[in-house]
Amino acid sequence: MPYLSKENSIALLTKLKLFLLWGIGFTIVFSLLNLNSIFLVSLTGAWLLQTLLEGTLYKKLDRLRKDRLFVAYILYFLVETSGLLHATDLGAGLKNFESKLAFLALPVVFCTSVISKDTRKQVLTGFTIAVTVASLYCLLLSVKFYLQQHSTELFYYHGLVSHLDHHAVYFSVFIFISFIYLLLNTDVPDWLANRKWFRIIWMSFYFVLLILLASKMLLIILIPVVLYVTLNRFSHISKQKLIVVTSILLVLGLTAIFATNNPIRKRFADLQSTKLTFLQQEKYSPGEYFNGIELRLLLWRFTYEILTEKKAWLFGLSPSDAQPALKQKYLAVNMYAGDGKSNQGYLVFNCHNQYLQTTLQSGLLGLAALLFWCFALVAQAVRKKDLLLNALVTVLLIFFFSESVFERQYGIILCTFFPLFLLYSQRSLKEKALS
Repeated sequence: MPYLSKENSIALLTKLKLFLLWGIGFTIVFSLLNLNSIFLVSLTGAWLLQTLLEGTLYKKLDRLRKDRLFVAYILYFLVETSGLLHATDLGAGLKNFESKLAFLALPVVFCTSVISKDTRKQVLTGFTIAVTVASLYCLLLSVKFYLQQHSTELFYYHGLVSHLDHHAVYFSVFIFISFIYLLLNTDVPDWLANRKWFRIIWMSFYFVLLILLASKMLLIILIPVVLYVTLNRFSHISKQKLIVVTSILLVLGLTAIFATNNPIRKRFADLQSTKLTFLQQEKYSPGEYFNGIELRLLLWRFTYEILTEKKAWLFGLSPSDAQPALKQKYLAVNMYAGDGKSNQGYLVFNCHNQYLQTTLQSGLLGLAALLFWCFALVAQAVRKKDLLLNALVTVLLIFFFSESVFERQYGIILCTFFPLFLLYSQRSLKEKALS
């Protein structure tokens, strides 16, 4: 039958993969994590079926063998999952193995694919729209609950995205991707490319959201990244004029934050009370408060002590044993352990640093694998000369210093789906200026 021919089947699978790419972006934005996993598995299945129909399996395997970034992904995956060999909790180890499968599946799919310019445009536009719809949904619910509770915390940080059970910093990165995508204006559809003021209003909306979500990391790097993208993207305009105008707009926005009394300013002011000598104590009161810097430095100390006590510097503790070891350390120094019910206090806190987390889980061997992955990703991004990709990679590598990104599904998708999609997709050759 004609509709079951090889050509028709491949065409149908191509359309299915586009839908699945949309689905992965949509479900991660709306925090539908189980559905997101289903889309990931389905995308891998569609790729395998199309590969078999095309008869290109050996050709693609050979391409993978020569791709240094793919080797980096697989090497990190193997080092992390090798912890199963010495894990004390095999069940938790298998669960961690399952959560890291995206490091195996998505590189196989993307590193053997060439994503068309149209697909790139459609997926990025769909993702940007999904981020906007999710943001409006959160804002509307915050307004609704504000009228009942009269709490301004509903509009800031985790409170704003709590309606989606999301994490403020990860959601900020999604907004950042969308913001840079609109700023570049090279892969947007024609209906958007020709509406300058609509794009400007849309980007202004994202800028306000970044302020409300109060990610210190993104607010700090926003100015240099936007300046870099602007100077590289709009080189036909006077660079002096660009620097002045962009700097004024960004500085005015950030000045408004720090010149008024608001929760965002308080998050930065909190860092000024950092006491380094406080971190040398052997015991703490459960009521002791640690700001962001103090907690992260304390986690460096705990990681060093754990690896030294257990003589696990080379291979680490295993991904499943790292958190129990941290929990024991929190209890040993008498940090807040919650109410014994749903609130577990500091006991659920991981290393809040991906480099540190990997070292605790997989030792110096794991850290070496992670750094190899970082260098391979940076090398590919530089070679690609894609400003959106470069901005994303910059954010990710800095993000690693403040969060254990691979311990959340949001983070795994950020580090696999988005950079790989941008790396292996064809960009529009026509550069359209924002003018």
